[in-house]
Amino acid sequence: MKNTATFILSVTSMIAFVHGYQKPTTDQLSTICATLEPGHGSGKQNTNPPFMISFGSTTTYSPGNPVTITLRSCMKYTFKGFFMQARYAAVGSDQSQYLGSFIADNTVTHCNGHAISHNEDSDKVFKTVTWNPPNTNTTGHVNFMVTFVMEEHEYWSYITSQPLLDSRLNTTGTLNPPTMLLANCTAASTASYMAYNQATVFTFFGVIQAVLYLW
Repeated sequence: MKNTATFILSVTSMIAFVHGYQKPTTDQLSTICATLEPGHGSGKQNTNPPFMISFGSTTTYSPGNPVTITLRSCMKYTFKGFFMQARYAAVGSDQSQYLGSFIADNTVTHCNGHAISHNEDSDKVFKTVTWNPPNTNTTGHVNFMVTFVMEEHEYWSYITSQPLLDSRLNTTGTLNPPTMLLANCTAASTASYMAYNQATVFTFFGVIQAVLYLW
């Protein structure tokens, strides 16, 4: 019994360590809000990211109607952390303005509610968040800017989504293009990996149950 309790405690401690989350300091947040750089030192990737930002079938937004945004990994890849903001999509627009606000649901908001991030660093295949568009006094098409962290020293910053268009405007103008993704980075590739990942998790816990039974 004592050995069994020790084993369970060890497994629990391991899971707690893997799922740890360290809240950024005020100084770090000031920099992250402006640059979307996580402050992890070296490790910024310059290759096409294996992650995507999607709004489902939504292509426009209007005040008072929240938008669901999904961050997805592709194929075998996962991400431990993310940091996201909405900014103007028009080329030459003021990129220091953060648009709308996010709803914190198993996440953490920053920058006076204008940004959102993870609250634990488990491996993620996807994450869904809710964005509230700016009020009626603010107009403009938006891009969602995201930093994805795969590991502490392996991250992609300032990844740009497809534009989400302001339904009140009749013209689009010239908009910032989305970041080019890793080849074959699609929702289908994510779904395929999720099925594999789920089977792996079930196998892992099956092994733990077997060990506990035989202990």
